[in-house]
Amino acid sequence: MSNTSSPQSHLDEIDARQDDVLRQLDELNVRVEGLIKEWTAARHAGDEVETTANPQEEAAPATNPLKPR
Repeated sequence: MSNTSSPQSHLDEIDARQDDVLRQLDELNVRVEGLIKEWTAARHAGDEVETTANPQEEAAPATNPLKPR
């Protein structure tokens, strides 16, 4: 920026930079939301696998065959 530039050109440059930053923030937000959805879906899928892998696990506590009853 030179001293001979008008105040309006400075404002235009700042406005253009702000628009660029806002665009980048929007893109970042889309990426973050996508990662959250992926992580949440993977986490729920993992929870379903654990609960359906051995459904009796919660119903009956594990016993130690070496411990007298």
